[in-house]
Order: sequence, then structure tokens, then C-alpha cells
Amino acid sequence: MSELDGLWREIGALRRRVAELEALERVGSAAVADTAGDADTVDTLHASAVAAANTLLALDAASKLPASITGDADTVDGLHAATSGADAHVLATDASGNVRVDGHLLMPTPGQRRIEVPGTNATRYGVIEAVVRKQLTRATDTAVLTVTTTDESGSTDAGSYQVYIEGVVHASAAASSQPSTARGFARAFARTMNAGGGGVNTPVLTIYDTDPASNNASVRKVGVPTVTVVETSEYVQTVTINCDVTGTGPIDPIVTLFVRIEWGTFVSAPVVAVK
Repeated sequence: MSELDGLWREIGALRRRVAELEALERVGSAAVADTAGDADTVDTLHASAVAAANTLLALDAASKLPASITGDADTVDGLHAATSGADAHVLATDASGNVRVDGHLLMPTPGQRRIEVPGTNATRYGVIEAVVRKQLTRATDTAVLTVTTTDESGSTDAGSYQVYIEGVVHASAAASSQPSTARGFARAFARTMNAGGGGVNTPVLTIYDTDPASNNASVRKVGVPTVTVVETSEYVQTVTINCDVTGTGPIDPIVTLFVRIEWGTFVSAPVVAVK
């Protein structure tokens, strides 16, 4: 056998050995893959279908991540959240459900809007607006709403406010009933209080009364409402309305009111409540 034949034989042997090694590598990789197919951990971390600390979170049945990717983020688009209405912040409601915008606009109660300029009691002032609906007992003084100020600590109760009441008094047995009757009206009064809590009201001013609207006045006609302010205490003023409905088929009327209060100087803003 020549030297060249021997060389070719060695090359063939090397080729066979390389093929054997490649075959063994393929078998070994498959075995490893089969063993890791349902591994208990990946890099020592378990998998989980719900968000949990130090686990790998799996997608849900809709192929979506079942968790918030922001968590309790410190900012949103670079803005912090605030309940005080601070400039350049994401607006959030406070613990009482109120929303403040730059500290000036506050809507604390359904059916009410309060615009308030904050500061010390010497510089505080604002406006409260409310929508009120109340069933009256005809020809009887009926308490409709109260305006309450705070009995502050020390001699710091001073302040003043005006109450403007505008609305409609109407009477019909149902939305589709006949006959019906209605009348528009507006009233106003003011109150001032000293530092010790003593106060005085102005007489109730009649701003206007419309003529009654009745589609059958002989059966049902609403009268002129009488608005009275009762000083329940130095801090609580109760507004009552008395209105009669005359005719052969009178019923108890209803008032629907827009109430506005302009106030100033109080440490705490007045509070309007429906009776």
C-alpha cells in the first residue's frame, strides 16, 4: 500500500469519527431538551398565572399580561398626582371625593358647586350653588333648606353671606296629569355675624313673582309663595316656604330651586343642606 493510499484511509477514519461525535451531540441535546420541557424553575424562579413577587408571570388565555405594568407608578407622563390642584400635576380626588383645581374650584356634594378662594379667614371668600327640590304641604310653612356656619374655636366666627333663591313652584298630580299650575319667583336675604357668633338677618327681599300659569285655574291655581328665614340658632338659618294651591282640585305643590350663596371672611365655608 502506497503512502497516498494510507493517507486517504486515515482521512476516511477521521470523517467517520466526526460523524459519530455529531450524532452523539444531537442525541444529548434532545435528551436535555426533553428533561427541561416541564422544568420546575427557570434561573431558580417559579412561574405563576397571577402577579406575585419573585415569579415569572405567564400570559392569560387571551395572550395578555394579567397585571398592571405601571403598578404604583411615581408619575404619569412625567407628572405627579395631587389632590390639592397644584400646577402641573395629574388631578385626583381627595379622601372626601372632592376635586380641586388650583385650589379654587371644589364640588363636594351632588347637586352643588362651590367656588372658593383659599387663604386666612380675613381673605377667604367664595360662592356656593345648589339645586334643590322639595315637596311642600300647601298653605303650611315647610322647611326647605338650611344654611349653617361653623362655631369656630375662640372668637373667630365673623363673616357674612347673601342667599339668593330662584325657582318654580308647581302642582300637578303626575307628569301627564291635568290640570297643572306653576309660578316663578325669586327671593334674597343676607346675614352678618360678629367674631363671638352673634348674627342678624335682613328681611327677605321679593325680587319678582310671575303670574300663575294654569290650564284650568278653577280647578288648580298656585298662589304666591312666602319665603321666611328662621334663626334656628346663631349658626343655623332655616329657609321655609309656604304656598297655597286653590281651586276645586288643589294638591300639595313642589318647589324646584336654584340657590346661590356669596360669602366672605368665615374660617370655614357655610354649608347648604336640603331639609
